[in-house]
Order: sequence, then C-alpha cells, then structure tokens
Amino acid sequence: MGYTLRLVVTPHCNFKCFFCYREGTACRESSLLSCEDFVSLVKNFAAIRPLTKVRVTGGEPLLYRDLVPLLKALKCEFPFLDVGFTTNASTPDRLLYIARVFSNGPLFLNISLPSLQADKFERITRSSRYSEVMSSIERLIAEGFTSNVSINFVFMPGMNDSELPAMVDFAQTNNLRLKVICLTVNEFNRAEIDSFGIKPSEESLIRDKIKGLGYIQVGSAQTFMKGKHCVKVVNCFAHQPIPYFEMFKTFRIYYDGRIGISGDYDGFIRPLDLSDPRKAITNILCDLEKYVKSDTSQEVTNG
Repeated sequence: MGYTLRLVVTPHCNFKCFFCYREGTACRESSLLSCEDFVSLVKNFAAIRPLTKVRVTGGEPLLYRDLVPLLKALKCEFPFLDVGFTTNASTPDRLLYIARVFSNGPLFLNISLPSLQADKFERITRSSRYSEVMSSIERLIAEGFTSNVSINFVFMPGMNDSELPAMVDFAQTNNLRLKVICLTVNEFNRAEIDSFGIKPSEESLIRDKIKGLGYIQVGSAQTFMKGKHCVKVVNCFAHQPIPYFEMFKTFRIYYDGRIGISGDYDGFIRPLDLSDPRKAITNILCDLEKYVKSDTSQEVTNG
C-alpha cells in the first residue's frame, strides 16, 4: 500500500465552518514554503516511501496564489500519481479555470458541500456564498468534468443528517461521486459542536442509511454501489492519530515547514530541516513506524 501526502498550503479560508478541525494549522499564519519547496519535499518523500496520492488542502487551496503552478509541477514530476485538491468551490471562475487547464489529464476535485439548503448551508459555513458554490458545481457538470469530482458531505446528526437521501440523489443524478464523512470532534471544534447539540456520527448508522437507499456494500465496509454510482463512508479517525495512520498511511506537509499526521492536539507533527529534507523525512517516518509497532495504546504528543 502506498502513502498519501496532503499538502496544507495555507491556513486561510473564506468560510468559518463550525465543524472544521483545522488539520494542524494552529501555527504561524504566513506561508514559509514556496511552490518549489513543496515539490522538492514531495520528491524527497517519494524517494523514501512509495507514494500513490497527493492532495492539496488548507485552509482553502483556491486562496493559495501558487496553486496552479504547484499542481502543474506535481503533474509534470509525477505523471502517474493521483493528484488533486479539496475545495469549498466558492470561487467559480478560478475553479473552472483550473479544471480547464487540466482537462487533458486527471485532476481530482473534492468539493465540500454540507447542505443543499441555502439557509442551512449559511448556518453551517457562516458564509453567504451558497450560490457561488452551486454555480461551481453546475458549471463543472455542464463542461463534463464530473468523472473526477467528488462531493464531500460531513454527516452531522441533528443538523444535516436528514439531507442524506437528497445528497445521494443529487450526486447520482449528476454523476458525482459522494463521500459521506463522519463528523470529527477535536479540541478546535468541540465547544461549537456541543453548542449546536450535535453528537458525533456513527459510521454504522450511516452505512445502514445508505443501504436503505438501495446501495450494495462492495469490497470494503466503506464502499457502496448502486449501478455505476459510488458512495463512500469515511471515518477520519482524526482524534486517534495512530489508527488514522495505520488505516490511511497519510502524512501532511504544512505551509510553515512541518510534517506529520493530524489528530487531537495536532497528533504527531515535527518541523522539517529543509537543509537536508530526505534525512529529516526518513527520521520522522522511522520514528512513527517504530512507535506504531511498539505501542499503539498510548497517545502521541507533539514533537
């Protein structure tokens, strides 16, 4: 199994979703790594461990000035790698421009969409950009980019759980893959989630609801099919860094020169020595893998 590398290119976002768990971005606010730095670190990582996927995240990646040069460089250096980014899709012109730039090669887009209802969307995201997000999705559909687009729907009991059938129907009708993501609670969002009276998602409940819509479980407990349409249930384990790493083999490289896996209190994260990145990455990988093998019952703390 290859590794997944997530490049957290910016902490900034134009939404303020109350469920956001911020992926270890509680640090300095100015980006220290350049596009070239990110590409170099990905190359060094790939030289040490098998790499199958790179996802650019944030914050909101569309706010990152060098997003297009970064994606181009990754596609050029790693033509057979699964490359994409996760976005709130709130800037339709920029998103469609990027989709057109990469129309001749697969670039995977994960679009976060917590509700199909404008008022509920605004309550969840604290943003009035519902129409822009839906315009982005509609324009991607109109130009035939749907085969590489997934909708990320964070399932929140008592908030948007009743929308699951409508979200599944929306994705199926428009030939969009759907990821139903279990709500992750950590120190960044716990107080606000509690204030809304929302309880953590139960993966088994979500699976049962999807089966109730006529989908058949295939391959794994997370994948469901109805005809040619795919729905996945994702439990991020962000509050349990070691189980997350064991299941998804995912590392994050942060905009301020750190690397690690995320969870409560940022999980297992360390600064990178950019003067010798290969040695630094090797040491971090070896330390984590030794920890996983020696004792998975203890909680990891910041390095």
